[in-house]
Amino acid sequence: MKRLILRHPGLQTSSAELCSSKYGVRELSLEDDKTFHHGVDLAVPIGTEVIFDSKFRVSHVGEDSFCGKFVVGWLIDPDINVRPIRVFMCHLESTDCLPGLEMSAGEVIAATGNSGDYTTGAHLHLGVRLHTNGRHSRHDLSYEAAEKAGYEDPLNHFNFAINDFDNVVVVSPTVV
Repeated sequence: MKRLILRHPGLQTSSAELCSSKYGVRELSLEDDKTFHHGVDLAVPIGTEVIFDSKFRVSHVGEDSFCGKFVVGWLIDPDINVRPIRVFMCHLESTDCLPGLEMSAGEVIAATGNSGDYTTGAHLHLGVRLHTNGRHSRHDLSYEAAEKAGYEDPLNHFNFAINDFDNVVVVSPTVV
């Protein structure tokens, strides 16, 4: 089973507070119009370590004004017969990986942050894209168009749970 682990000594939140912005159409205080959010935002402190308990093959590492520092890659688990999941993480403080690397289970991939021009505070933007056929603008409010471009709601793939004893958030995939 693949899991995303978020680790920080000051992490004290509840499951309900963790998801600060959901997938889909939303109104932002930064803008007057509605936009399509291609992921979920997890409210965690700056510097929270991002770790997977399965292999993660890094495809892109970069920085732009929209996403800030970001990492894109594939969750890979050869022990189970499940298609790989393409994951993208944005607004990072730092990255501990390079394109082409296959990160082992338990390795720190990145640290969460508040980078980029389109952020309202410290968080991890987590997105899932099953394929890259086509584009979908954040100004196109159609869920169907987003799905055709490969985007899916991460909450359809991950369950969010918090382990308060060692300040670790464990995000486990839902079987679909």
